[in-house]
Amino acid sequence: MKIVEVKHPLVKHKLGLMREQDISTKRFRELASEVGSLLTYERPPTSKRKK
Repeated sequence: MKIVEVKHPLVKHKLGLMREQDISTKRFRELASEVGSLLTYERPPTSKRKK
C-alpha cells in the first residue's frame, strides 16, 4: 500500500486537535468525520482526470 502525505493546513489543524489529551469521544468522532470529508477533496497524484 502506498502512503500519501497530505499537507492541507485544515487537515493538519484538525489532526492536531484530535491529538489533545482531554478530547471527548464525541469531539474526536466529529473531527475524524471532518478530516474524512476534507480528504475526499484531495485528488491522489496518481489518478487521471477525464477530458
